[in-house]
Amino acid sequence: MGTSNRTAIATLVERSSRNVTLVRVGANRTAAGWCASLVDVFTAMPPGLARSLTWDQGKEMSCHLELSSATGMPVYFCRRSARGSAAATRT
Repeated sequence: MGTSNRTAIATLVERSSRNVTLVRVGANRTAAGWCASLVDVFTAMPPGLARSLTWDQGKEMSCHLELSSATGMPVYFCRRSARGSAAATRT
């Protein structure tokens, strides 16, 4: 979240190439807003580049079923109890 909680971004990291994509989330920072922003980015990517998404346990992904349906891409969640489960995606 940005200054005064006016802006938000999602950071997507492709694990093999370490390519970073920043996704701007507009004024609608609800789960539906996050989902819409991610769908826009993933559907614009070349076929085969976005094969799955691993996310931490944030509330913004409560719409993960809609995201999977719109993109055809499975969404996985990191286990908080597993040490280092999100280490590969930290930037």
